[in-house]
Amino acid sequence: MMRRFGFDAKWRSWIRAFVFSGNLSVLVNGSPTEE
Repeated sequence: MMRRFGFDAKWRSWIRAFVFSGNLSVLVNGSPTEE
């Protein structure tokens, strides 16, 4: 789907890495919510 909007594989992987690191930071902080 994102490919239709012109996102290449590198950009999609960067987005996934950003989202994953955001989730990981929440887990490391020990808080299930963003504060």
